[in-house]
Amino acid sequence: MPSILLPELVALIASHLHQHDLSPLVRVNTEYRLAYTPHLWKTVNISGHSHATTFKTPATQQALHRYCHHIRTIRSRPPDMHFLALLHDIPALCNLTRFSFLPQYWYEQSVVSLVLVLKRNPCLQFLTIQSPTLQHGDGERLLLAVAESLPRLRELELSLAHDKVLRPNVVRTFLETLSSDLEILTLSVSFCGGMQTNPNFATLGKSVEGSRSHPKLRILNLSTRCDADKDLTIVPAVLLTFLQGCQNLESVDDDLITLKNYRSWIFAYQVILEVLLQRTTELTHLRQECNIPLGFNYNNPRRDTEMAQIISSLGKRNGIQEGWNILSLMTGQQPRPACGRALIKASKHGLRKLVLDGGAGISSQDIQSIFQHGRSLRVFRPYALPSLLASDCIRCPWSCTRLTILNLQITGIPRPDIQIDFMGQPIPTGSSTPPFHRGTMAESRALQRKVYAQLGSLICLRELTLGNDSFVSSLIVDDRGENGPVYFDPRFQSDCLEMSLASGIALLSGLQALQKLRVNNMDHRLGAEEVRWIDRTFPNLQILGGLRRTEWPGSSINQMRSNEMIPFGRPFGAGPAALQCNVGFKFE
Repeated sequence: MPSILLPELVALIASHLHQHDLSPLVRVNTEYRLAYTPHLWKTVNISGHSHATTFKTPATQQALHRYCHHIRTIRSRPPDMHFLALLHDIPALCNLTRFSFLPQYWYEQSVVSLVLVLKRNPCLQFLTIQSPTLQHGDGERLLLAVAESLPRLRELELSLAHDKVLRPNVVRTFLETLSSDLEILTLSVSFCGGMQTNPNFATLGKSVEGSRSHPKLRILNLSTRCDADKDLTIVPAVLLTFLQGCQNLESVDDDLITLKNYRSWIFAYQVILEVLLQRTTELTHLRQECNIPLGFNYNNPRRDTEMAQIISSLGKRNGIQEGWNILSLMTGQQPRPACGRALIKASKHGLRKLVLDGGAGISSQDIQSIFQHGRSLRVFRPYALPSLLASDCIRCPWSCTRLTILNLQITGIPRPDIQIDFMGQPIPTGSSTPPFHRGTMAESRALQRKVYAQLGSLICLRELTLGNDSFVSSLIVDDRGENGPVYFDPRFQSDCLEMSLASGIALLSGLQALQKLRVNNMDHRLGAEEVRWIDRTFPNLQILGGLRRTEWPGSSINQMRSNEMIPFGRPFGAGPAALQCNVGFKFE
């Protein structure tokens, strides 16, 4: 009984219970209600249409007012913005420290309501906001409200629509007046890129009133459009004073995958780079981007050697060891041993982003070695997912713990639960032809838990793509069905992670920054229970891909069916119950 338990034990018990478990407890008796009500209301989750509708009822609104002093965290992914009106009407959210708000769209007065909520909660320490669209002036109003109203802010993730360019002097004021307690800043905002025609240079040259330094800032992720030729004066004027006040940076990122359209603000301006080199030892690499096209003669060993030489031909500049910031390679469809060794070497010398046009051209052991040594690696994005054997994956811990984007096909996992192949044909008992159909489920899940644990160490992940996206060129048509022809995909993966709670998917619960999870073309076991767990566990998730097909391939395979849309004969794996779950993210 709670009456004979210490408060510390009650808190420990409550910490292992979900709100669905706490809700009936508070109705047992008065003692239980007094003991567990603070834990029930500690976190408020608004996700999906029905949850948002529930919070509009008079009974729920009364409960919010009654128990608002217990609320510490609000995670909101509503389909609309009306929930904000409830929040700024509550007089005493005095203990709110964490607020996450990711609506699917905004109304005209959305930012006005959001600004009111922020101004009434000055104790906020963790804030996440994503804005799909903005009205004129809304972005600037929101930036200034965050800087002026939240003096205790420690972590901020703010994403504003890139199609709205803000005045550079407003962005500079925002950066320099943010909380001096700030430790992590992730900001997506446009204030340059040649779109700002009349920047106020006189204002940019003045000191910012109330300017603060940020000695506690460790991680800075800034995504902004940048044209080095047109914004030669604007970008340093906006960023330089702020960066000079960040004396203890550990990690800096520009969130660019490739630099074909815009330049990196880190490397485009020498004066900024010089300041950052003094602030963090991470930026020991000065070369910006390397694009290496190999043509179409993939099997030419000379191409492999030439590419390896380009990757490895680095020296020193001003006494600083050079290394690649971004490598964008066409590796081909055959393993390239020399290139693989060069990439491993590059990963040891500051490689941040690796983009592969032909992902299958890198071996499983090389991928594992890159993850093992790539301490600075942020992005691993092959456009054709390469295979990493589970036995290689768990061989040793990964050093790339700040990875934000990972595209990978993990293979070699025994799946004796799979009884049919990709075309729905029964697999003969004891057959060894499909390598995945062997062993026991206990052995399979023991291996899967080790793989999940490895993936779970990447706590900065924002995008995780597993499985294998289908390609129209690989699809085959089966005309033997009674109901007409259907497509089948021979790339449908069976020796893959099961992605069920029974297999250990809960080991991924530390990926709190995850925004996109794709398990396309996998024989997974994501059901309603798993989907609800994902909704509860990943507060920032926007897309869950691999539960249904959104594309229907046309006639590029068989010209005899130029006007037909032939359905797939094998779905991704989810049943109707999973797709009917009321959650705050989109299914793909």
